Amino acid sequence: MSMMQMLIIALTSNSSIVPPLDEFMSQLCYNEGCTDNILELASQRVTDGCSSDLSSDGFSDSVVMTAFQQYPLVREVLCTKT
Repeated sequence: MSMMQMLIIALTSNSSIVPPLDEFMSQLCYNEGCTDNILELASQRVTDGCSSDLSSDGFSDSVVMTAFQQYPLVREVLCTKT
């Protein structure tokens, strides 16, 4: 089951979100993070390929770029073991 499928099931069911979220974070943290170059390319592909969908939902290109730019920080926070 993919990470996205686990999150969708967790968010749409009446069961606890903790086990699927823990599994998602484990998979995310187990794999090496994306490079800045890959994140920039992915951001550009999303803005180029989905621009009309994003704008119809009220999202500007800068929102998409900001989300991709925040990935390293979010990943670091999620993957920090205490």
